[in-house]
Amino acid sequence: MMLFAALALTAALGTPDPRPVIAEQVRRGEIDAALGEVQAGIAADRNPASSEGLRLLEGRLLLAKGHIDEARRALERSIGDEPTLAPWAHQELGEIELAAGAPERAAGRFLLVLGSSTDRRLRERAHAGLRRSAEAGGGCRAVLGALPSRLERDDFRRLKLLASECALAAGDLATVAERWKALLVERDDDRVAQEIVDRLARRELAGLPLPTLPPDRLGLAYARQRDFERAIRALEPALASAQGPRAWELALTLARSRFWAGDHLTAARELERLATQPLTATSRAEALFYAARARELAGDAAGALADHRAAELAAPRGGWSDASRFAQVRLASQAGDEREAISAIARFGPGRDAASARARSLLTLAVNDLVAGRGDRAEAWLAQALRAEPGTDREVAYWQGRLAELRGRQDEALLRYRRAFDGRPHHPFAEAAVVRLQGQTLRPSADASAAQLLQGDLPDRIRGADLARALGSLATGAGDRLAQAIRSDPRYARFAALSPLWPPPGGTKETTPEEPTKRLLRLGLWREGAAAAGLLSRGDLAAALAASMFLLEAGEPSAAMALAERVGGAAPRGLGESQWPLVLRRLVLPLPYRERLLAAATRHRVDPALLAAILREESRFDPRAFSPAAARGLGQFVLPTARRLAAQLGLTDFAASALDQPDVAIELAAAHLAELLERFEGRPELAVAAYNAGEPQAEAWARSCRTAETAELLSRVSFRETRGYLARVLEARGRYREIADWPSIPTP
Repeated sequence: MMLFAALALTAALGTPDPRPVIAEQVRRGEIDAALGEVQAGIAADRNPASSEGLRLLEGRLLLAKGHIDEARRALERSIGDEPTLAPWAHQELGEIELAAGAPERAAGRFLLVLGSSTDRRLRERAHAGLRRSAEAGGGCRAVLGALPSRLERDDFRRLKLLASECALAAGDLATVAERWKALLVERDDDRVAQEIVDRLARRELAGLPLPTLPPDRLGLAYARQRDFERAIRALEPALASAQGPRAWELALTLARSRFWAGDHLTAARELERLATQPLTATSRAEALFYAARARELAGDAAGALADHRAAELAAPRGGWSDASRFAQVRLASQAGDEREAISAIARFGPGRDAASARARSLLTLAVNDLVAGRGDRAEAWLAQALRAEPGTDREVAYWQGRLAELRGRQDEALLRYRRAFDGRPHHPFAEAAVVRLQGQTLRPSADASAAQLLQGDLPDRIRGADLARALGSLATGAGDRLAQAIRSDPRYARFAALSPLWPPPGGTKETTPEEPTKRLLRLGLWREGAAAAGLLSRGDLAAALAASMFLLEAGEPSAAMALAERVGGAAPRGLGESQWPLVLRRLVLPLPYRERLLAAATRHRVDPALLAAILREESRFDPRAFSPAAARGLGQFVLPTARRLAAQLGLTDFAASALDQPDVAIELAAAHLAELLERFEGRPELAVAAYNAGEPQAEAWARSCRTAETAELLSRVSFRETRGYLARVLEARGRYREIADWPSIPTP
């Protein structure tokens, strides 16, 4: 497979560009050869300002060879010759200073980076360098001095946090308290706020003196960072002296903290009391909705139903009322009160959210009947659900298949199950359809249908091969014959034969300056130039595929996936993922931490494909992912859960920053998945639902099911986010199993 096109190409006119050859040498780790080409290119160019980043790369390569003094000189020259790349040179020089034992000079370089670059990846490196400089004793003096004037808000916050840590190291608790309070007032839901509450918790656990912060501010910050036990301790005294809107905010936060801490009945009572106060209709509906959720999780279905009715009455139109009507349908039907459930459906108003909630309500009634073996009413409900929300087509098709089976209409059942299966063979409803087709009644007609499709035109043959493969009846050699037919068909041949190909930049040097990350990318610095990969490969699928592969090699799996998904989105209609080039499939579903993931899965006896699917969905394999819910790292853990798991695994003095480390995050994710699987008796669908929505909510959904079928659970999940999450994770698990070679790991 050729990755670089026409590396030896030279232009008939103009100066030949040495960068394609250099870039491939850099990517392959051929340091000496690349350095020779770089220095030859510099010597051949009489205009230093047109060196296109060669000076910077020369410094990087000299560093890799351990030639520190020469590297320093080359990087200093690059600042003058290549000013748009100066931030990257300052970063390297800062690393050199730090390694040489000059942390204050290093910090000065890192501050220059923050003041001059907008590249996110480079700024992250600069922040990491500043922290190491502070730990080495020199960064504090630089940070406490004058800060660059051109800083983004997040950079200012992180530098202020670092300055407060310097004060903490000096024992100046008053200054620390002042700075932390100001940071939390500004914002209490970001990474900086998380670092503050983490330091407070760790000092408390270690018995160290704590900076004095206002309890209301502290309680809100703990709640935003999901440390609900500490939030409750801080909010209770704060609420006693609060008045006006602040009192409402604190009371609501306290009640919701009790909810998330598992004290559901107390939370329900507090929320119900709040709803009796002078509030807007929306605020009253919100309080009653969460009170109802708390009562449902506490096992008080009647109380939950009453609160949902009250929430609907408080604000008859809007999101809270739609959610409460849907909940009334669920709870009333579980209690056997179908008349009340149907009445609630009739009260849905217009609007997209209402239509979605109405569709879920209708599906609830239909599924109730079908799993109970009743088939006289579900047809109309399923049709209405599909009209209300067309996106339920695969789900509705599956349940229509179940209905046809109940009625003894085998041909119709086969047709419906094929609709649930086509195009997404690993979707949970597709896999559930295959289970039904493998039953004694439908199996002969399913095999015959697959065989018939395999005799049709090429799109039908593709669908037939997917179905036969899922049924386990695909004949030996049939897959190879189909692949050959696809490669010979002009509709599919080009995409099916796609392979990575990275073109040179036209053979001559650019006449106008390029954006810095593009220039870095052309030098083979894929991690540094990741932001430009999509721009340089736009409109060229082979180039985008190559760029995706290089980004994955360079440690940028999220960017690699984004490009690979863009390529996959250009697949011809009818060409399913199973027929895509294997290199593309493995880039859409990468395993950037394969060995660490397999080791953790083996230790905790969990399915590595399921673990990979969860990490992919949680963070897209970005180690520094941080969510609006204060979840962090590859496995997206909130701090209390991470601390508990870390203690079980013997990780002492666990800090929030450890979640940014892939080894730690993968280990915690495997341990958490293992405990969830144990809690839910080995049922992966419930473990995955709990990973997203929490164990109590997953248990409530499990109680609402009348069977142990994944399809029923998926239709019972009442949260749109969790329903989509569960479907995507289970589908990705199947896709991973199909393309990766997994060792046999015994699971409980």
